[in-house]
Amino acid sequence: MPQEKNPKGEVHEDRTYYSYDTNRKVIACRQFNSEGFINQFVLDSLSSDQKTLIFITENSENAPTGLRVRLIYEIKNENEFVETFELGFVGKQFSCWMTNH
Repeated sequence: MPQEKNPKGEVHEDRTYYSYDTNRKVIACRQFNSEGFINQFVLDSLSSDQKTLIFITENSENAPTGLRVRLIYEIKNENEFVETFELGFVGKQFSCWMTNH
């Protein structure tokens, strides 16, 4: 999508795989991005209604040192969810980088 600072726009693609790590008893998530980043997440929190899942990176390959990533899924209904991708650069709070609906 064209943007003010990027008039040509760009296409972002990623593949995300979820698994249950029986040794650590955690839900894990691995995300492979078209920009060359590979993020490994673990489920950090789950809302009491189980409709908001928050994953935090354990490791990011090919990313700046110290970068933290937070991936949030908000389930709206059986056919709809919102995904928020947030970055936390060294010394900074998380900020929204991308939202998909």
